[in-house]
Amino acid sequence: FILCCEGFAFATPQTVTHDTDNDGKTDQIAHFNKRKELIKLEVDSDGDGVMDRFQIYENAKLVRLERDSNQDGTPDAWDYFEEEKRVRHVRISPETGARTMLVLFDEEERPLKMERIMP
Repeated sequence: FILCCEGFAFATPQTVTHDTDNDGKTDQIAHFNKRKELIKLEVDSDGDGVMDRFQIYENAKLVRLERDSNQDGTPDAWDYFEEEKRVRHVRISPETGARTMLVLFDEEERPLKMERIMP
């Protein structure tokens, strides 16, 4: 994860963009608060020009990761973190919005409980 603004081109005082693969397209947008702490990182993980991964930070620590797996512009999977360790994963059906999966993790980030909900 990128936690500083080195190598970024500033778009606004609190937003920084970056082209990590030098293809001429922005594939990361970092958002900083007034104290210059990273609060959100948007990532185009598949190079299609659309941000599909969103990392949310509080007090400079990752607390949530959102993913749009079907490129419809809406996240359909979330990972929640405590002390930067994943504790929960939730996935929904993009068609219905209903939860289809819940995974709880132990302190070593190993799956502890998994629940699949079939439509």
